[in-house]
Amino acid sequence: GGTATYDLILTPDGFSGTISLSCSGQPTGATCGTVPDSILLDGTNTKTFRVSVTTTAPALVVPPVGQRSRHPWPLVPALFLAMLGLAEAARRGGASNLPGGIRRATVVMGVTLLFAILSVSCRNNNGAGPLPTPPGTSTLTIDATSGGVTRTINLTLVVN
Repeated sequence: GGTATYDLILTPDGFSGTISLSCSGQPTGATCGTVPDSILLDGTNTKTFRVSVTTTAPALVVPPVGQRSRHPWPLVPALFLAMLGLAEAARRGGASNLPGGIRRATVVMGVTLLFAILSVSCRNNNGAGPLPTPPGTSTLTIDATSGGVTRTINLTLVVN
């Protein structure tokens, strides 16, 4: 993830008044915008503006082939079943009847289960968080519009 900037010059070339600027064509997981988003041209002088494209890096690195993932998924069902068993034991006998060690174990397992669930939910490939920008080349389209007239320039964005 990172930001690419393009400094551009807008020449009057028949344009005057307020010119609206827009950017499109960015790849998945990227945002594109202009600063400013509109420019006032007097019909004679040029004005500069900046196009910024921000990409998103992957949040999770896939382990190389042949290496095991250190993902806690196998631990989650076991902890969940243990928590259900302890919760049922507490319900039947009352939590106050449980020895202190079992109450502490229940709290420790509950906290561990919470962290395991939270670590799983932070992955990028299941809809949580922004999608990463895939590597490749994209064509950005920058439009300058005034009074129904639009001028377009294409920019190339390369994501490694």
